[in-house]
Amino acid sequence: MKLRFPMFIRGIEGLCRNRKLAMLMVRVGFGPDLLRVASDLSGGAGLIAAGVRSAAVNALISMSQNPEARVQLKNEGALVLATDLLRSELHELRRSGGTLACNLCLHPDNRLDALRSPLLEQMIISASTPKPGEDADLALALASLVADVQLVRSLSSPAMCNALLALLRHGSREGCRHAAWASSNLASSRPVAPSMLQPEFLDVLLCLCEDNTASAAALLGGRRTDKQCKRDAKKTLCWLAPLALRELQSGLAVRRRLVKLIVRCAESTDPEIQSSGLLVLGVWSETLALHDELVKHGMLLPLTLAISAPTRHAEHSPVAHLRGARALACLTVHQHYHRNLSEDGVVAPLLQLLCSCNQMVRVYAGRAVLNLSRNDDEHSEAALEATMAELRAREAVLEETMDEELAEEMAGGVQLAEEMAGDVQLAEPEAPGDVQLAEPEAEEMAGDVQLAEPEAPAEPVAEVDADAEP
Repeated sequence: MKLRFPMFIRGIEGLCRNRKLAMLMVRVGFGPDLLRVASDLSGGAGLIAAGVRSAAVNALISMSQNPEARVQLKNEGALVLATDLLRSELHELRRSGGTLACNLCLHPDNRLDALRSPLLEQMIISASTPKPGEDADLALALASLVADVQLVRSLSSPAMCNALLALLRHGSREGCRHAAWASSNLASSRPVAPSMLQPEFLDVLLCLCEDNTASAAALLGGRRTDKQCKRDAKKTLCWLAPLALRELQSGLAVRRRLVKLIVRCAESTDPEIQSSGLLVLGVWSETLALHDELVKHGMLLPLTLAISAPTRHAEHSPVAHLRGARALACLTVHQHYHRNLSEDGVVAPLLQLLCSCNQMVRVYAGRAVLNLSRNDDEHSEAALEATMAELRAREAVLEETMDEELAEEMAGGVQLAEEMAGDVQLAEPEAPGDVQLAEPEAEEMAGDVQLAEPEAPAEPVAEVDADAEP
């Protein structure tokens, strides 16, 4: 069957707006003919020829909204058509090409073929100069590719980073949101692309988190970011922070803003953001040279809040306890911080963590208490003795309500605390460099947090299936 008449093509376009009819027409075999009409340039640049192409493309977009039809359309050559449309000089055809590419890339079985085809290169080129009405679908298409765990390393290139940077800085609100999601997934891969550690990239991410400041508003053109975009920007910075602090020179404004933001993340009420922020502080605290800078920017408060977080069941100690105790075990190596830590009330929570059922929590809390016990300050000794008395009293009360296994853990923790409160000497670190932990935490920054599953966009993109799972 040859589709020749413009009205016939527009009729097919109207029928394809019905999802059931669109899927039926794919099964009957309208896809190859519509692809042929949409790719046909023999009609010239006249209005009729452009209208016929546009109607055929819109029909294909309606078909591609059905997940079952995306693989079939890809096999029939829809990736090539999307590439050609993105290169068009007409705004409507470029926008339609971005929407078609987005729908095709949302299907997991199409992503590898899209990665190997010229479509990826063209999407990156188009996204590097975002245009109103076109950037949102392109950003979602790139984000869906980056969300694939098997492909994320292959996409970690300078060109991809530059495209995401352009979308974050100059894109629309939806385009910026999708680009922030893509950046968080791209930053989770190892090795990290060097382009993401540059001050320009970090500056834009910091501005997304601080869009209420004058400098951020000037950089983003007065555009305000939504809650999801800020959250993804914070996750990206938490992934990049351990490596970025090594690359940024001391004294840079970006470095100071990064440290302050991570401290705020560690104080966040969002469990995932708080956990990521505490992990970064724990990694940073292993470097002795960074301690003064971290304490200056308020590191002690989030650590105190982390180890003081209540738990209803001792066997389910939160990650906040583990990471907070780990950072304090490194930070208490410096005796000149002991008084500040004692005044902030970290002694009592640390002694309580010695009764945790989590072995690593007990280990790190024990090291922190051991370091604090070496302080000759009368205030610290009095606080330690008072807390030990309270801990013994609490043990006597809890023994009546706890089972035998938990009671033994509690008794062992109190015994450990009493031993550490004595005259135990802590060996000085061998080198003035990093703090060496004898039993390192099992989870490392590069691998303890799994790549987040793709999240559906908060607002459905125009002409993209709202039920499509990214």
